[in-house]
Amino acid sequence: MKTPGRFILTLSALILFIAGGAALFAADEVARLLDPAPSRSMPLMVQLAGSGSLGFAALNWMSRGNRIGGIYARPTGIGNLLLFLTAALSLGKPAISGDLPLAVTVVAATFALLAVSFAWLVFVHDPLAETA
Repeated sequence: MKTPGRFILTLSALILFIAGGAALFAADEVARLLDPAPSRSMPLMVQLAGSGSLGFAALNWMSRGNRIGGIYARPTGIGNLLLFLTAALSLGKPAISGDLPLAVTVVAATFALLAVSFAWLVFVHDPLAETA
């Protein structure tokens, strides 16, 4: 059954898998994208962020068949909401001021859109209305 929750979870899983895989396996390149002269510890921080992204990607992929919204799968929804909201807010200010490359600004906008999507799923969407 195709539902908004399934679509949002699948989309976020794919985005997080791609971003997490890049951060984990190409940490030096991602660190240079963020900062042309990264510190020695920056690739390690990028890899840690990548491992968390892969964890959330697996969670979302495996949860995509579950109802989500209202009280259903609330921990998954709130966890994703917090992930995408805090990431969007953290990247948003430097992205708006032009301190980040365009690619990172696109990531910030994508994360903001996913944060709004998960807020809608958790606080507005009624998954029981889909079965009617």
